Amino acid sequence: MTCPKAEVLSQWADGSLDPREAAAVGRHAETCASCAAKAKELRAVGTWIRSAVEPGPSCLSVGDMAAALDSGRVPLHLRTCPRCASEFRALKPEKETRRATRRRERTETPVRAWAAAAAIFIAVGILLVITVRQGPPAEEQFAYRPPTPINTHKPEAFPSVPVVTPNPPATTPGIDTPKPVTPEITPATPAPAPSDPVETPKNPEPGRPAKDPIVERVDPPAVRTVAALALRIGSLSALTVDGKWAKPARIEEGMTLRADGRTQVEFAQARVTLDSASRFSVSKDEFALLQGAMSADVAPGGRFVLVLEEQRFFPQTQNARVLLCAKPDRFLVEEGAAKWKETFLHEGAEYDVKKDSVEVRKGRSLQPAARARETATWRMDLSNPNLVKKNVIGRVDKDGAERMLVSELTPGGVFAGQLIYNNGGEAAPVFTVRQNTAIRFRYFLREPAYLELVMWNGTKAENFNKPLEPVVRQWTTLTVYARDVAANRGGKPVTCEVGDKYTSFGLFVGKAGMPSEVTIDRLEILEIDR
Repeated sequence: MTCPKAEVLSQWADGSLDPREAAAVGRHAETCASCAAKAKELRAVGTWIRSAVEPGPSCLSVGDMAAALDSGRVPLHLRTCPRCASEFRALKPEKETRRATRRRERTETPVRAWAAAAAIFIAVGILLVITVRQGPPAEEQFAYRPPTPINTHKPEAFPSVPVVTPNPPATTPGIDTPKPVTPEITPATPAPAPSDPVETPKNPEPGRPAKDPIVERVDPPAVRTVAALALRIGSLSALTVDGKWAKPARIEEGMTLRADGRTQVEFAQARVTLDSASRFSVSKDEFALLQGAMSADVAPGGRFVLVLEEQRFFPQTQNARVLLCAKPDRFLVEEGAAKWKETFLHEGAEYDVKKDSVEVRKGRSLQPAARARETATWRMDLSNPNLVKKNVIGRVDKDGAERMLVSELTPGGVFAGQLIYNNGGEAAPVFTVRQNTAIRFRYFLREPAYLELVMWNGTKAENFNKPLEPVVRQWTTLTVYARDVAANRGGKPVTCEVGDKYTSFGLFVGKAGMPSEVTIDRLEILEIDR
């Protein structure tokens, strides 16, 4: 009999099939290694399911497990639940077996078609030879005869000519990745002279037609992608299939990892610091925190994405670095800006993270983010009226004991407003560039408007500009490395180098005819180790 359907084989394996049908399937399984192996796997899965512990409240339902198997995407829950992970692995081979069978059928169909065509072609050639030998004399060959109908019967009608029918042998156990064999179609051999006998193919087994061996094509197992994660400080363990933690030979995407002690890694242009026993996984540019606590220093231009409770947070690194800290159920931006969906999150505000929402919470529970060592070399001082008059363009507002520099309108200019702090024409610059010199400032933009950082490089006699992606109606801190700010595109083709002297810092806001206002309450020059 032909191989039974999957549901019939499953019923036979669990003993729920009709006795008459069960006997027929049993006789077939005795001679079919493939069906016997599938039945063994089905029995093993059934035994495991019956012996498995009761599922927890967050374990995957039958529908969720089926959806995961169909989509091929591994849910985050499987990385922390050995029970669901084992069930997923037990069910996955059956699905992959069906896919491999479909691929094998697609591969074998054209092979069988070509082999059958070659056999027919050879049989017709031999038939022509026999006809020439046994045909009438030459004068009768050219006599007119009514057309003979074309014989459409199969080559098997000629018992003297064995037809080669390729049949795939059973898969040989122990061969993991046999090399695919491409069958070659041999052209028909010219008919031999009448005096030469026609050789008959040798048959190793009398009573059976000769067979051409066809090796079954087996696709190699899928190779998991190695994660682009570098360990800086500490060590990591990985969760194995039996639910234990061990040192991984290599770190792969989707693997559940644990920090052994306080650990620091680099991933997607971010420096991530993890508390002891924190668990996480990575995939492409996404860092999923599963347990514990962490902080991240995301470099300018970084692609780092933080995943908490299936919610994704995107640090806005177009302008500057971003500092953040988190636990699986809470998130905080300590410096810079970050988005959740299309919403900018407030700097310094802690958020509760749930599967379907992100909400501001009162107070702060997260520890400060880990920072690289930094040293302040200069700070803006707005308390001295003489310095303000000489060094400042803009107005100074007072909020209690704190003074802030506010942009002023520039009628007739390209930009609607500007604020500038310079050295007042003195010999000493505002700052001199070193290897890791950075400018940190905190600003508040009242309404959506164009915003650009502008500094005058006295050494190169050229403006260095950086358009900023503005955050509106929120105090936002930016830390920009001096060497990341490029020269004005319409000016000289120069670059910022160590030793260059800058004599001013400024912000341009808005465009002509579109007034806007920006305020800064902090401006300082730093040296940061990176």
